[in-house]
Amino acid sequence: MLGLDKLGSKKKIIFITIIILLIGGCGYLVYANFISNKTAENANVSTANTNTTSLPQVITKFNQEIFTAPQMADLKSYGENGFTKQYETRATDKNTPFEPVNVRVVDPGVGARLYLFWELPSVINFSKISIYRSTSMASGQELITELARDPSTLIFPTFYQDDDLDNNTTYYYLLKTVNDNMIQSENTEQLAGKPSDIFAPPPPKNVQIKDMGDKTSIKIAWMDPEDPDFDFVRIYRSTQKGKLGMTIKDKTPGEDCSSEFGKDYYCFTDYVSAGITYYYTLTSLDKTGNESARRILTNPPRSNPFEQILF
Repeated sequence: MLGLDKLGSKKKIIFITIIILLIGGCGYLVYANFISNKTAENANVSTANTNTTSLPQVITKFNQEIFTAPQMADLKSYGENGFTKQYETRATDKNTPFEPVNVRVVDPGVGARLYLFWELPSVINFSKISIYRSTSMASGQELITELARDPSTLIFPTFYQDDDLDNNTTYYYLLKTVNDNMIQSENTEQLAGKPSDIFAPPPPKNVQIKDMGDKTSIKIAWMDPEDPDFDFVRIYRSTQKGKLGMTIKDKTPGEDCSSEFGKDYYCFTDYVSAGITYYYTLTSLDKTGNESARRILTNPPRSNPFEQILF
């Protein structure tokens, strides 16, 4: 194939020897430049991993070695505390008073009433606070009150209670300040509030039950709760303890019993049958119809906690 048949035996041996030497030399060069270097790298990585695992490096001068490095020092100065600072100011006219801040309208849920809260500005350059109200955000703002400093403390109020409102009606408020030259603040933001009645009044106080001694009548006396939303007292009567029973007085004013039971007492006379024990429960209702608690506190306590409470 290579023409070896035309050569003599000695020449054949020399030629084959040269070919073998050339192949061996090329193999050595490939090994020396590629395979041996790769093996050495793998050996170094393995040695490093072994050293890291068995002998973990301990930073003895953490702050000095890490945070004083030039790269870390640059990062630290760039991102100080993780936040940047913000500075507040505005261009103002010294003749124009500053307005109240953080104004809030709160519905206490007792009906026909809203609370207004605000904070005073850092500079007090006004002589009074004017409160405007309307039922339309677009127009109809009416001045409902003007607030001055408290004579004893010389501090402006930060609260106002607006009464005699209609429940479920939206009201819009605007608070402005006024200085001695009758110049008003420039704010125009209106805040809305809607009064609602979700809380019942407290029950009647100091209830007294008096047997009149004629076998036919019992007098129930009480004091009305001190609640501006209170409307009337409702009286329940039952012949079984723990049950609310039937209503015997509703929406009927009580009699003035101050002479018999004391000041501010009202009473109602119930005509009953002799020889029967009666149980009375008094509740209060407001103008919206919310009623004070009707759950009866049984005495003694129920032996069965799963027993249904009957009303």
